[in-house]
Amino acid sequence: MRVLGTAGLASALAWAPSASPRAQISEDDRDFYLEQVLKGDTGSIQCLLRDAGGTLWVGSQAGLFLVRDGRVVRAGGEDRAGMVNALLEAQGSVWAGGERGLFRVGREGMSRVPGEETRLVHALSGSGASLWLGARNGLFRLEEGRVHRHGDAEGGAVTVLLDDGATLWVGANGLRAGRAGRLARVEGPETGWIRALARSGSDLWVGADRGVFRVAEAEPVRVDGARTGRVYALEVAPGGTLWIGAFNGLFSVESGRVAARGPEDLKGVLSLLADGETLWIGALRGLFRWRAGEVVPVPGAPTGWVKALLVDGETLWIGAENGLFRLADGETVRLDAAGPRSSRRPAGLSRQESASAAPPPSAPGG
Repeated sequence: MRVLGTAGLASALAWAPSASPRAQISEDDRDFYLEQVLKGDTGSIQCLLRDAGGTLWVGSQAGLFLVRDGRVVRAGGEDRAGMVNALLEAQGSVWAGGERGLFRVGREGMSRVPGEETRLVHALSGSGASLWLGARNGLFRLEEGRVHRHGDAEGGAVTVLLDDGATLWVGANGLRAGRAGRLARVEGPETGWIRALARSGSDLWVGADRGVFRVAEAEPVRVDGARTGRVYALEVAPGGTLWIGAFNGLFSVESGRVAARGPEDLKGVLSLLADGETLWIGALRGLFRWRAGEVVPVPGAPTGWVKALLVDGETLWIGAENGLFRLADGETVRLDAAGPRSSRRPAGLSRQESASAAPPPSAPGG
């Protein structure tokens, strides 16, 4: 009988860009981990999407799930995406970027899109008729129902994408810009790996291993100020403030400089979401809230690190290391995951049905 430690294999399945190739986990070991160790649970959550029909989709370490009847249920279909890092609704469909390529998602399940092989899709972006994939082995595009490699793309990993309608911005080990079908490197200071992109007015903001950069008139400029360390998240608040989630904590851009905004012990900010006067902060130590100049932890069931945040009406959904959570009465509450042998087919829920079907709040730590 084979024995695999959950923590060890989870670490091996995780990926961060590096200069040298990383050892690959065998298909047998990966399937054993997903089927036997997780036993139907989601594992860590990578991304969230509420589609136009009201269904909440959950991309995770263990594949694609959705919320139905207040529980997290694995999406059906013959194909399996492996780890799902990116979700996007475009061209009238929901798309999932997974370990095994691009998948079209529907009420009957999901099916893999044919074409050139991608390796672990990290990002999806769409504008009009264009759908772009950023993967470990480069930049790809969906054309005529098939996945094709972009002819100008280099072979290295693409970590984040932003299509603003005029330009496709490609974050990799450096910044690239795509216009009129051509892709070119944006010259400027060394950024290292880019992990976040945000558009605010005429400026493009870049969050990277070497800090925060602003692109104006096609040239990136480093933003000076407090030392952020590696940047994981950027969020433009309704009032125009740029918030920065980074290895060294929470920051914002004030008067053209980076300023530290959170307490010194708030480290490893992985996700940010502005909601009115509240800024939700997903960090290595859980969920926090910024309001009226103060950062406070959100009590409730322990989430572990928080990577994905989504506001749907009055509900805050939280994608975390320990599964899917929602905010209820000011506390985090974990949604149960259905077992892997559930035979019911996925069906969409309206926003009201989804919120009302969620379980009642549990005691903190429960």
